[in-house]
Amino acid sequence: MLIDKEILPKHIVFSLIWLMLCFAAVVPYYEQLNKVALYVLIPFSSVLTFISVSPKIPNKYFIGFGVLYAWVCLSALFAFDAEVAKVELHQILGCFIFSYIIASWAKYPKAALWLYSIYIFLFLGAIYYAHTTILEGSLDSIGRVRVGDETLNANKLAYYTFYLTFALFVMGEIPLPALLHKIFRVLYWLCFPIIIGIAIATGSIQVPVLIIPFAGLLLCIRYWGTKENHKTWHRILLILILVAAFIYIVPKIVELLSESTLGSRIESGGSTEERLTLLKEAWATGLEHPLWGVGPGNFRLFSSPTLFSHNTFVELFANTGFMGMLIYIILATSFSIKCWRDREWHFLLFGLFYIAYQFFYVFYTDLWLMGFWILAMTHEDTTHTYRS
Repeated sequence: MLIDKEILPKHIVFSLIWLMLCFAAVVPYYEQLNKVALYVLIPFSSVLTFISVSPKIPNKYFIGFGVLYAWVCLSALFAFDAEVAKVELHQILGCFIFSYIIASWAKYPKAALWLYSIYIFLFLGAIYYAHTTILEGSLDSIGRVRVGDETLNANKLAYYTFYLTFALFVMGEIPLPALLHKIFRVLYWLCFPIIIGIAIATGSIQVPVLIIPFAGLLLCIRYWGTKENHKTWHRILLILILVAAFIYIVPKIVELLSESTLGSRIESGGSTEERLTLLKEAWATGLEHPLWGVGPGNFRLFSSPTLFSHNTFVELFANTGFMGMLIYIILATSFSIKCWRDREWHFLLFGLFYIAYQFFYVFYTDLWLMGFWILAMTHEDTTHTYRS
């Protein structure tokens, strides 16, 4: 818009930004390269976005992010430990800048496909790091130990799988030339063996509880949805595949999972007891400091295991008070309600499962996790506008 097309066309600007974000997506596990991405490439991308895209405020969801992060900053004034608060403020600044880039470009239908592809690179980068560094190039230990370390948390790899699943599905819904459309729809089926592999490798209980049902329900929406008139043979084929899966494949997968780390974690309850303790302590901390909380990132100083709560809602309650939690709840529920009203069923399903995922981890301080959320919200809004 503000950049003269003859000097620097908008598609050239976006291509440059896309390349920089793809680089950022694959280097979070390498300290020096990650610093280049966080302190140079992402800020530079935000500047390019600001001077090339109008309006300057992308949409109401970005405003909601701004309100949330403004409240977090305000609560930092009352933090018990200012140094700990500064660390989290640094993280949410990155979230805010990255979300601005994503929200600004996601309103362009042709850009959405490329933005989703960034999360494929994020997933592949995590897999490459896990294979070469954690597993040291060998697959022999998969299933016997959890694939994860201090740099790449095993659960975070599961969250990336959740985003990969939705990204591949949506890429098959975006209007494209017939051949590409079919390719992306076929690629979606690869999610199922990937999900099973991630469940075994990470031992994350959330994978069978959330991601497998999520992926299956997306298929039901695609082939039984009201938006398209699918051929009868498509539905018959899906039914046959599902029947075959339940008869032949599922029992073998269950046996495989039961013999893995995941199976033993399910039997023992995993870290459920510890997380329930954290949940109760975070809630109690929030009740003791309902107005401002104890300060960004400060809850772990009050928890008995000195950990964060693994729950976005109570973490915000403990750290920023009731208002911080309420803002986040409004953001999450308003998106799902809009999807329901717009009859955008796959976005609604994503919104509901996203809410469920907030009970497994803290999302609001991670730029990749928050970036995908605003990508989905902006894309849904754009998709409905164009269809209307």
